[in-house]
Amino acid sequence: MVTAQDIFNSAMDLMDKRNNVGLIDATKTARYLARTPAILTIGQNILTRDGNVYSFYEFNHRKYVNLLGDRLSIIDEHLSTDKTYTTDKVAHSYYFDIDCDSTIVIEELDGTWNVLLTIPIIGIIKTTAYYGTLVSSPTATQTRITFGGNTYYQILKVALFAEPFLPSQVPIYREWIEYVMPDDFESINQIVTSSPVQPYQKDSMFKFQGTNRLFVSWEFEGTEKIVYTPVSIPITLMTQKMQMDDTTCMTTLTYYLASQLVLLEDAASASFFNQMFMEGKQQANKRQPSPIESIEDVCEGWD
Repeated sequence: MVTAQDIFNSAMDLMDKRNNVGLIDATKTARYLARTPAILTIGQNILTRDGNVYSFYEFNHRKYVNLLGDRLSIIDEHLSTDKTYTTDKVAHSYYFDIDCDSTIVIEELDGTWNVLLTIPIIGIIKTTAYYGTLVSSPTATQTRITFGGNTYYQILKVALFAEPFLPSQVPIYREWIEYVMPDDFESINQIVTSSPVQPYQKDSMFKFQGTNRLFVSWEFEGTEKIVYTPVSIPITLMTQKMQMDDTTCMTTLTYYLASQLVLLEDAASASFFNQMFMEGKQQANKRQPSPIESIEDVCEGWD
């Protein structure tokens, strides 16, 4: 992605500020450099406000098979007797929510039951997610998870998966999974749609909580692309990546920067650069985003 420095360098080319060996003299261009972040912020604001400038957020969600069956709506209670859940196949990862101190033991059946993992839970005061991976024996045939301890607590959303996920990629086994929207997305009103209503209520698979917290149903499978008008983020560093596409940055926004930097010292060049900026902005007004669409995931599940 293009940075503020990249745009500044191109603006210096337009303004003929390179020396005979093609270098930009830092001393002679220091005052231009100092003004650049503020000017780029203004230019970016103009383009996002007046032009059809869009960002998109894409995510992929897959519904994996819980070897313990569908337990999304089941809440069990631990009183004084341990509760054990056993699979018919070998699990390679686990997930559960729990709301109190306890001890969880995960075992595999390989002739006899052998402990794979013991999870002591101490000091939690609210429902907390625990998940991870399991290293099972190649000859194991089953997996079980046991919830023990001396206190009362609720056992929520227990899942054992056959897939050998990376530890950071174990699925969140809840009815609704939150996806973190980008920093330049602040409100559902930014979403581009031909309808005046919120577009992500379709089939009850998507919903927003507040203005920018996106939740996706566990039942959804596929890739979703959200097209939206971004909120402009101020440019504070020359190494900062720009929000807009590379072409807009290296043409339209570069002309805007050059026009403002030479405004008081070269009116003719400033006028030309500004005209090029206006033409680029006009072209941006004609662009339309790709339609919001859902792509069905046709991948087969694990056996």
